[in-house]
Amino acid sequence: MSDCWPDLVPRIRAYADTHAASIALDADPLLVRGGEDAKNSPELVLRLQASFNAAGIDRHSYGTTLQITLVPGTSERRRR
Repeated sequence: MSDCWPDLVPRIRAYADTHAASIALDADPLLVRGGEDAKNSPELVLRLQASFNAAGIDRHSYGTTLQITLVPGTSERRRR
């Protein structure tokens, strides 16, 4: 996804800055591969846990996920 949308992280930061009264990023956005790569990677779980711990994110915090599916053979992006 980051190959197709290289300005994604700066855009997320800019969105958070614009809406600073209601949203805050406690850490930089973390890009991870989805699908089978994610499901079969114990290292991903450890990486996410380390990131949450470093940012002080606990059970009283909220997180969000942005999934973008690239449609093969097109430049179309579907957000979920």
